[in-house]
Amino acid sequence: MDYQSFQISNAKSVKKKVLVIVFFCFVVAIVYWISTVSFIEITVSGQKNNDLTYSLFNQGNSRTAEIKNRSNTIKKRVVRGNYEILVKQGDLSYFVIVKTNGFFRQTGVTGRLQQEKNRSFVGDNPGSCINYINNTLVSYSCGNTYDKINIHTPATNNHPTYVIPNKNSPITGRINSIIITNEGTLALIKWPENDEHLPGYFIYKVDASLGTSNETSMPDMKNDKTYSIKPYKNGFIAYEESREHFLYYNSLRSKPNVISLNKPEAEGVTPVSFDAHNDILATLYSTNVDTKKQHSEIIIYANNKSVHYTFNKSYSDVFICDKDKLCLVGGKGMDIYDISGNKPAVLFTIRGVFRVESSQNGPIAFRKNEVLSLNLNRRDGLVEYSMGEYSFGNVQSAVGGYVLALNSSRFKKVAIYIDQKTNNKDEIDKKVSELQKLEEISSLSIYDNYVYISPNLGELVYNNSLRAFNYDPAIKKTVNSKINSEIDRLGINRNIYHIVNTSE
Repeated sequence: MDYQSFQISNAKSVKKKVLVIVFFCFVVAIVYWISTVSFIEITVSGQKNNDLTYSLFNQGNSRTAEIKNRSNTIKKRVVRGNYEILVKQGDLSYFVIVKTNGFFRQTGVTGRLQQEKNRSFVGDNPGSCINYINNTLVSYSCGNTYDKINIHTPATNNHPTYVIPNKNSPITGRINSIIITNEGTLALIKWPENDEHLPGYFIYKVDASLGTSNETSMPDMKNDKTYSIKPYKNGFIAYEESREHFLYYNSLRSKPNVISLNKPEAEGVTPVSFDAHNDILATLYSTNVDTKKQHSEIIIYANNKSVHYTFNKSYSDVFICDKDKLCLVGGKGMDIYDISGNKPAVLFTIRGVFRVESSQNGPIAFRKNEVLSLNLNRRDGLVEYSMGEYSFGNVQSAVGGYVLALNSSRFKKVAIYIDQKTNNKDEIDKKVSELQKLEEISSLSIYDNYVYISPNLGELVYNNSLRAFNYDPAIKKTVNSKINSEIDRLGINRNIYHIVNTSE
């Protein structure tokens, strides 16, 4: 074979190899693409005859696909991954976490739309710490003394809600905790060294008027430590901020049992969160979120022994979701772990969660715009409360539900009780939020079914016939007409809500 023939033959061989490689890469690309293609079919029931909004959030790439459709069944092609699906129609919703598997396989989702829970206003301008005692809101600045608590009195036909300071209380010690137990509402108070009362920790039973009884000294709590209490088993557990001393009280009058929890094994972690649920304790230790090498350690105490779990992530809050599940908040949301085995295994993640609490309906997770009620075994739930134009301030568990302290868009903070036993009736919170946008309203206060409105009537003018300063009758008529028209437009039922215009 001459040289020219050799070159031609060699060129053909190279070209063939290139074609084989290109074909192989094409086949790999096709197989890979096929492996990423999935379908989700969503079917819901319980809807009304209006458009539904289907939101599919891909946790992998943080992209959301939104579909509006009147049909209760939709099918969409998606890439393989984990998805948060939220179907909404007004105040009806269904939430679920699903995983798709690629190769054109279909994941079916079937759920029922459920209504948000009922809400009622229970106080204006609550302090940073709140409690709901026998259907009465009390609030105070966290870390303040017991004589600085305010009682939020109900509105009546004669006056809007207002606060009564607890300034006449003989108890001037600092409030460390107020909790609800089988024995009633208990307040842990620390009396200072320079007070007329004996120094140290005491617990009192508290009623809705902030009256106290059953003063009980807690000599086993060290005076140089800062303690809090949580309900635990039949009684409560006291724990101090460094998580080195735990005391379990079966009742208010019982001697405490000292509980010994192991110290963390990881280096560079500090205690950041503690939870007690039924007969399980959980202590979370974590590195600072600014640390380059983040990690956390959780110590679970149950059946008189401690178990350690470590995570390569900095968490800020721990919640015992179930006897074999942990909810950990940190980073971009909440991770739910199965701890039934030797090592914790991530079950799924819910984005945007910054807090989680217990309730009679199970765990509730707080996101920027909503409160999710979750069934962790089914990985689904519903939006129990959507905040609309309000923003989150604080939450406190209460009998039958919980109380939310919310920041209002224009006026003062408000406190709203969420009744988990009853479905939403009329979205009064959203209607009031819209009503208070009127420039003709100077201030607005609502408590239960009483709405007090102070109109913005401008400057006082002198009335010759009355020989006194008064508001311009024409302006007053125009302003009140606009307010009444807006009340009617928003659908605030005057047969349910007693609306008081302070200028009339």
